[in-house]
Amino acid sequence: MNITSSQGVRWFQVGAFSSNEAALEAERKLKTVFGDTVDVTVLPEDGGLHRVRMHWISAEPADPKIALANVGFPGTFPVSIGGKVRVEGQGAVLVLEGEILLEPAGDLAAIVGSRSYRGRFRVRSSGADEILLINELNLERYLLGVVPAEMGPSVFPQLEALKAQAVAARTYAIAHLGDHDDEGYDICDTPACQVYSGAGAEHSLSNRAIEETSGLVAVFDGR
Repeated sequence: MNITSSQGVRWFQVGAFSSNEAALEAERKLKTVFGDTVDVTVLPEDGGLHRVRMHWISAEPADPKIALANVGFPGTFPVSIGGKVRVEGQGAVLVLEGEILLEPAGDLAAIVGSRSYRGRFRVRSSGADEILLINELNLERYLLGVVPAEMGPSVFPQLEALKAQAVAARTYAIAHLGDHDDEGYDICDTPACQVYSGAGAEHSLSNRAIEETSGLVAVFDGR
């Protein structure tokens, strides 16, 4: 199976503000700096946040993120609107707007590049020739690919240490659900969140640690 994408309108998430006034001020600043070369919008309030998005009507600068950072908006990221996903396989071609859902049959793992993953994937266009793969699975199955990636059982073969890591990873995941809502998923798979390496990283010892601490999280002061 081959999956490719075509880009829709590429908007940039410029910021998420706690007040509408701050969002409108950001909108005014962007329009003042970039003028008629951009379109800026303030999205309706969602979850207590007012998000500001912008796209270039004319040609984008060589590095849009740097251009935005230089005028006081660091940490922006692109959000493709209306892109298409093209799937080719077994002599058939399917082109869909937005995103598609890929779900392996039974309990089979999905192979992505050199890695395998449990659960299913949402596939969406995130820019020209760019695909965003979002792995969806339940928390305990997710931990099977996190605990051995964060604390390798071959280096740390102590079961109790791996149990502590399992509780820490479970706690972190629950506490940070929705951190990446703007990008369409809950949590990333890199050290910026916690490393998730999929089914290929699973190990019997870390699997046991997760099973024996199932549902346990760390709390402090009732939270």
